[in-house]
Amino acid sequence: MLGSRKEGFAIEHLLNQMEELIELRISELTIKTRDKQERSVLEKKIGRMEAIMNQLSEDDKEWLDCELVAIGCSKEEDDKMIYKAGFCDSLKIMKLLGI
Repeated sequence: MLGSRKEGFAIEHLLNQMEELIELRISELTIKTRDKQERSVLEKKIGRMEAIMNQLSEDDKEWLDCELVAIGCSKEEDDKMIYKAGFCDSLKIMKLLGI
């Protein structure tokens, strides 16, 4: 019984570390893939979006903001899922190779 608790704790600890590493890696990849030109275009889009949002009523602003956050979170969750799948696949391959 005690051994299974230790194993459960160890697995939970590894999963927590994996989650932190995944978030860090996705953040690094996002930063690296954005060059100066891409950032400039993104800044212009953000400026235009802010100008449009400033014309909306408070209720419409709040609704649109929530929708945009949901879309961004959805993409981030998809990225994490893909990264985790690749991580798990690499662990399976290492196990098969005896590494």
